[in-house]
Amino acid sequence: MLEPETQICGAVVIFDMDGLSMQHVLQFTPSFANRIVDWLQEAIPLRIKGLYIINQPFIFEMVFKLFKPFLKEKLRSRIVFMGSDRKMLHDYISPKCLPDKYGGTLSIPSVTGGQWLELLLMCDKEFSGKFILIQDIFP
Repeated sequence: MLEPETQICGAVVIFDMDGLSMQHVLQFTPSFANRIVDWLQEAIPLRIKGLYIINQPFIFEMVFKLFKPFLKEKLRSRIVFMGSDRKMLHDYISPKCLPDKYGGTLSIPSVTGGQWLELLLMCDKEFSGKFILIQDIFP
């Protein structure tokens, strides 16, 4: 919404699963997975060019099995599991485009929860007239 060029050209997503616990996994249900995938594939105004999953623990396989049936082949083919292999990540994304945390050299300022909220509120008008109660989405 804020960057039309990104909507057109697309983006690469790094999904860091470090810290995923069984408590988190137990929150996922097939209907929740379906809603998330539907939102990701059909609702957000962004082309996902690659989804790189890093630091995934073994239990993530259970979570991914919930999501996989709902993924279209196009998105499924763009998902790469990398574990903790930084060289593999660097084969897909130059270290100059990655923060220190991922073996890169890019300086990225830390963002607080309040700053994220402020950014989301800037986009509020994009959703006016499209208000949906969170309870309707995630009962």
